[in-house]
Amino acid sequence: MTVERSVDATLVLIKVIAHGWSFFLQHWDEAASQYQFFGGQLKPAEDPIEAARRELTEELTPSPGGKPLWFDLTLLTPQPIEIEGSSPTYAVHTAYRFWICDAVLRRGRLYVSERERWIGEGDLLSSERTDAQSLRLYQLIDATLPHGIGGVAVTADLARVDGEKPGTDNGDAPGPACV
Repeated sequence: MTVERSVDATLVLIKVIAHGWSFFLQHWDEAASQYQFFGGQLKPAEDPIEAARRELTEELTPSPGGKPLWFDLTLLTPQPIEIEGSSPTYAVHTAYRFWICDAVLRRGRLYVSERERWIGEGDLLSSERTDAQSLRLYQLIDATLPHGIGGVAVTADLARVDGEKPGTDNGDAPGPACV
């Protein structure tokens, strides 16, 4: 297929451990009509960490009455992960260059609203819970990171998470692939 669009973007992995399992936070992207990791396009003259910080500020639901969040962000790949696919927002064949970051919460409390969901690591990497295009990207991230996607830093202790917790009755219990 002919590439109609090229995008440099960040993806921010927000992870907690609950009941001995790794869970990742995704948000509902209205334009794309799907859950996805936090992140987005780099603006001109913006580096991947600056873009990740901006996107987290734009996309994370603020904690009611809470203090502003501050994350330490780490770029996990020396080069972007490159993948092509159909843009869920623009429905055109797109060449993506994703810079992968993790986030460690240093100040504030993480609030999880109804616009976000937790997904277990096993389900993230399973075709039963993840669409084919996202699954290809998640498997590529898992294969590229030195310790896989499960080796990403923990963002926050569950005691610093308000709202929906992972592993509750919201359908995010880890699938059988989680170990």
